[in-house]
Amino acid sequence: MTLIAEPRTGFTTGLFVDGTWSDAVETFEDLNPATGEVLARVSHGSAADVDLAVRAARAALDGAWGDTPGVTRGVLLNRLADLVERDGEVLQRLEALDVGKPFAQPGMLDVPNAAATFRHFAGWADKAQGATIPTAGYLGTAKTHSYTVREPVGVIGAIIPWNTPLMIAAWKLGPALAAGNTVVVKPAEDAPLSILHLATLVQEAGFPAGVVNVVPGLGGTTGAALVAHPDVDKISFTGSPEVGRQIQKSAADTFKRVTLELGGKSPQIVCEDADVRAAVQGIAMGLFFNQGEVCAAGTRILVHRSHYENVVDALAQATEAQVLGDPFDARTTMGALVNAKQKQRVADYVEKGKAEGARLVAGGGEVDGPGFFVRPTIFADVDNASTIAREEIFGPVGAVIPFDTVEEALAIANDTEYGLAATIWTRDVSLAHTMAAKVRAGAVWVNGWAAIDPALPWGGMKSSGIGRELGCSGILANTEEKVVTIVLQGRFLRYSRGDWPNAPRKSREKCAGSVKPQRWPTFAIGTSAHRGSARSRRQRSRRRPRIIADTEVPSASKTFCRWRTETKCASATVFEDRPGSCRLSSMNLPARASRARCAAGSSRCCCICWAKAAVTRSTTASPRCVAMTGLVELSSELRPFISGAMSEPSPVSPARRTAVSPASWCSGSRTSLRGNMAMVMRKSSLNEMRYGGRCRRWRGRRAAAGPAGRPARSRSTR
Repeated sequence: MTLIAEPRTGFTTGLFVDGTWSDAVETFEDLNPATGEVLARVSHGSAADVDLAVRAARAALDGAWGDTPGVTRGVLLNRLADLVERDGEVLQRLEALDVGKPFAQPGMLDVPNAAATFRHFAGWADKAQGATIPTAGYLGTAKTHSYTVREPVGVIGAIIPWNTPLMIAAWKLGPALAAGNTVVVKPAEDAPLSILHLATLVQEAGFPAGVVNVVPGLGGTTGAALVAHPDVDKISFTGSPEVGRQIQKSAADTFKRVTLELGGKSPQIVCEDADVRAAVQGIAMGLFFNQGEVCAAGTRILVHRSHYENVVDALAQATEAQVLGDPFDARTTMGALVNAKQKQRVADYVEKGKAEGARLVAGGGEVDGPGFFVRPTIFADVDNASTIAREEIFGPVGAVIPFDTVEEALAIANDTEYGLAATIWTRDVSLAHTMAAKVRAGAVWVNGWAAIDPALPWGGMKSSGIGRELGCSGILANTEEKVVTIVLQGRFLRYSRGDWPNAPRKSREKCAGSVKPQRWPTFAIGTSAHRGSARSRRQRSRRRPRIIADTEVPSASKTFCRWRTETKCASATVFEDRPGSCRLSSMNLPARASRARCAAGSSRCCCICWAKAAVTRSTTASPRCVAMTGLVELSSELRPFISGAMSEPSPVSPARRTAVSPASWCSGSRTSLRGNMAMVMRKSSLNEMRYGGRCRRWRGRRAAAGPAGRPARSRSTR
């Protein structure tokens, strides 16, 4: 696609998707606000085009862009900033043509600010850091190493307004790309040209295909498809509160993150000690810059009564001095409104101001001739409850309101549904701090209007939006925080006799917290008594081991209890999953694996969790198997042995050739349900779930496990 060199010629634009340009099936007209003539015929992206762009963005995120380090992202953003500065005059002309603003204004604000924004966030690209956080440990028994990381949100849909398209596009692209996201940009239908040229610069800068996609179109079709797309992770929107509410409702269906920068009705407060001359100049700039089509325009002028008439007269003179005309005429100080609808909207508000009794001191009315021009207007003696004082006009119409005390001024300033910005004119620094603390606005400027910078967060309160752009807040808004916790090697609560009530009280309290259940669950396979007299060993050998002993765990207990039998060659774990269901995890390796590990003197356990069973109550109160999983926590070193255990009988017990598989747990199960605990296991599989051979130890003491190859006797659960 080639953009015009002479900005007074019509041309056609296309879609920029996945690093290439293409034409859409339909187009729409982009008009020149100064003449009303067709400036360009722009491709209208359909829902299918939006889907292609989102897919390209997702592929780039999961591919080349996701693997791009922050330093490289910063280099690309710096390169893009250089290209914006190189093509500054082209972008300046396109902004003046498309929006209708005087040619000098984009060169003063839009283009330099866009380049500065890309350059600022280039420095942020490798500096999004997490933190290491100390914790109380894992279940109070093991130390942990916990840290946070910041990761990209994902695919971001950026919807750009028509008043300052290039600058706002940079505000959204800069932090999003620095954080590692990919973006689908939907320019405003009334002013897409500068963003389309920016897409050519993105391509020239060397960004991978799919990282930035531009799909122009109408808000009701293209914008709606972007907001509703299920694979878009966040919507960043700048525009009217009405559309912002619709976007928030639509985004809620898929729980998208949203950043909304909406309208404003910003007050400019002239205090008793203010420099009136400087204040009038600043107020006029806040009123008439960009034809008043600025969300932070200071259209409510609150003046201390001692300066009221002087300020009204000075503003009337400044209003009459505005020169309307061709944006490329050096004498022009105010251009045209963006379209005929906006022109009519402003004219209607002027008539409402007259009808509600405000005093018209300057301007008012439309301008004869081509284009969408309106005269700048000043109303005095305005009631703050009137329409022109409460609703956002988005045009060069100011309402002057008197006040007597600072408290009254603050009350009037905050008496609005908006809270984007405010300006205070005073020489008293202490008063400035006091008033700034009490004004409900996202940005407060003292003795100046629109002191914006890429390093400063930008966003509003109340109906002026949600979230922040720019600055460190812009990076945070485009990332998700993830916490990673590593449980380090530590002491778990252990027992060896399978008789949990005999465990030390202190250990029980560590597991249960403040809750004291009546009975505690135990888990034992075989016997685990220490060596003693021959008589005691014979008595213990007759004891049938408890496979599962249920307990009544108070339902009010939210403590996650885990206890573990641990030997040199085996491990078995029982832990509560949730009220009404429990999971049992255990594994028996062939004896050859167990003996090999023990012979090697390994201090690690031979047994690895390999199967999990979940049990739930059916409508008839009988348990049923509802879920099974296969091998988990499988180390490569033991994979051959575990694979063999799944299909071969244990070499230690050739008489029992029951193949152990996850599916076998779901049939012929013996279960016990009591209180909040439920266990299930196949009785025939219990023979396969014994400790490996005779090498079982507990704290250095040998335990009687019975002859190798002879499974310990068991009884059904109680």
